[in-house]
Amino acid sequence: MPTVPGLTPSPGEAIVAHLKATLPAFGVQVLGHEDVEYAHELKCTVHARTYCVSVSYDWVSAGWWEVFWNPVIGLIGKLRGQSEDEELRCLATAVSQSLDSLPGIQERRWYKEYGVGVGPEAPYSPTPQLD
Repeated sequence: MPTVPGLTPSPGEAIVAHLKATLPAFGVQVLGHEDVEYAHELKCTVHARTYCVSVSYDWVSAGWWEVFWNPVIGLIGKLRGQSEDEELRCLATAVSQSLDSLPGIQERRWYKEYGVGVGPEAPYSPTPQLD
């Protein structure tokens, strides 16, 4: 990846700068950016929903960068029939297309959920699973 913690005052800055510059072309509006102790948070909107896209170094696996976000509709909203499938699909596609044009990426792994079964042997796909 473009930077390694300890070598720059703000690790991941190249990734974040690229996302900020390219996401709007894919329908994701970037509202702001905050550098938070070895991580970056991009506040983005997709349609009417706001998401926080985080870029951080994976200290456990070392050598990997993580770009992730969480759904904003909770269990109660889902029980009431709300859905954000279209927004999450749009965000995943935009991030994927943005990272496609970032030099230095050798491999990308897309996991369906963050923190559950994402170890070295966990199943992943080379592109986002948009089902």
